Amino acid sequence: MGYGLMGFKAMRFRQGANYSFMHNERWEDGTLVARCLKARSGWPYTSFTCQTPDVRCACGIYAAAPDQERALRYLTTQDVFLALVRAHRKTIRHERGWRAGQAELVAVVQPEPYWYNGIYYPHEFRMETSLEAAWLSNVPLIELDAARALVASSWDYYRRRLQ
Repeated sequence: MGYGLMGFKAMRFRQGANYSFMHNERWEDGTLVARCLKARSGWPYTSFTCQTPDVRCACGIYAAAPDQERALRYLTTQDVFLALVRAHRKTIRHERGWRAGQAELVAVVQPEPYWYNGIYYPHEFRMETSLEAAWLSNVPLIELDAARALVASSWDYYRRRLQ
């Protein structure tokens, strides 16, 4: 699977394509290059040229750290899936994960059954979405434990490099 800091990302599959969950950006060929929303929209308080991601801005492609994926698993709409993504270009780490200038879809995480607000959601609820997203992007469908191990090992590798 290569090298690079990995993380979890909630994504949507609709109309035969993968999209970021929050900002509705389409992932072409399994990758996405970040664009600064402030610079793109003519944000009036931007007096600098943003080098996405920039410490003075909140732009970038976000992904969750190894211990933060639980929050993303409870997104309950049928078109949402959990993805394993790898950071490329400049990357800024933070306590809940990272944001990068570019990210690559590495794998789709196989959904697990869970309870949310007293409602039971079987894994079949999102299995079709996850299978289609993986097939479309030509990436594997992997179990959550395997995804956690990959993300944790990428974070451990970078922690050791920084010491």
